[in-house]
Amino acid sequence: MKHIAIFENFTSFSDFQYIKKGQNVKYLGTSYEVINNDGYILELKDEEGKIVKVNYNMFKNKGYLPKYESASEITYSLNDKCYRSS
Repeated sequence: MKHIAIFENFTSFSDFQYIKKGQNVKYLGTSYEVINNDGYILELKDEEGKIVKVNYNMFKNKGYLPKYESASEITYSLNDKCYRSS
């Protein structure tokens, strides 16, 4: 049976290194704010003030880096790809 990736998010190491302070990410289903990123380890803070340190492999397996701010940006991106190929 062939695996079909539908809602999976593959974060590359270069994407991980350029995550900015103050950016919101999800890890283990919880929203976190990035406090610090040295390129190898992210320091994340949740709404309750709990701080979690996460490396690239941990984030790649259980984290989510939102690439789009709103549904309109996703629609625009998909439409742009469809019209380029024709």
